[in-house]
Amino acid sequence: MEEKKINEMEMFRKKMKRKRRKRVIRFAFLSLLITVIACALIKVLFSVSSVTVDNPTGYETTALVNDAGILPGKIIFSLNEDKIKADLRTKYPYVTDVDVKVTLPSSVAVSFAEGKRSLRLEAEGGYIYLSDGMVILEKSEILYPDTVTVSGMEIGEVSAGEVFGMDDSIEFKVLGDIIGALESRGMRDKLTAVDFTKKYNTKIYLSDRVTVELGTSEAIPEKIDLMLKILDRNSPEKKLLINVKNPEKGRCREIKPETPDDSGEQPADTPAA
Repeated sequence: MEEKKINEMEMFRKKMKRKRRKRVIRFAFLSLLITVIACALIKVLFSVSSVTVDNPTGYETTALVNDAGILPGKIIFSLNEDKIKADLRTKYPYVTDVDVKVTLPSSVAVSFAEGKRSLRLEAEGGYIYLSDGMVILEKSEILYPDTVTVSGMEIGEVSAGEVFGMDDSIEFKVLGDIIGALESRGMRDKLTAVDFTKKYNTKIYLSDRVTVELGTSEAIPEKIDLMLKILDRNSPEKKLLINVKNPEKGRCREIKPETPDDSGEQPADTPAA
């Protein structure tokens, strides 16, 4: 009798095990079916069907859109701005930004932003042009005069689309700090040259009349603020040499035009702040 009960329990366990297995198989099948149906619905409902483009760059719109992967049939949710920018950077270095706006279920508006040649580094046989964001836009033998001359930097072999930062050299970090400080203070358009020739005395040139000695890479924003105070205290007609190596106390002197009887003596520095 006892043996019969054991056999019945064993059979019951096996029966329950088979039921559980069937339930698992049914659940897995239903899950797979739901996933397939969901994917099909997403592809049907949320695939790109219309694309509007704002392209102020010199590149062909069709080529940009194709290489960005914004094509009919593409799932809208798979569009990623950062990946699109990275994919375009090498082939289209003047495309410095991409803005993708999605209107569900299937419309996309994409805007491409064009980088501006703003910085010019001398290279063997020509020039390397960068944007203010330190993106290499072009290597060329053509001199574009409406760019800021950057001297005293050696960056080796580079390719269009590369982005430079502090990891590449301290000069790039300083250059970015200078541009950022001038931009935020409304003085970016006055910058005509940056000179890194002397290791611990970076110089900048504003328009054709002001030379500013910044010294080391420390406290660039504070030095720019002090420079502005000094400029405010001097006539806009004067040519000036400003020393703000110490961000708490600057010096300034006027650069006098040379005359035929110039003895070669320079005027003494006068405290400016």
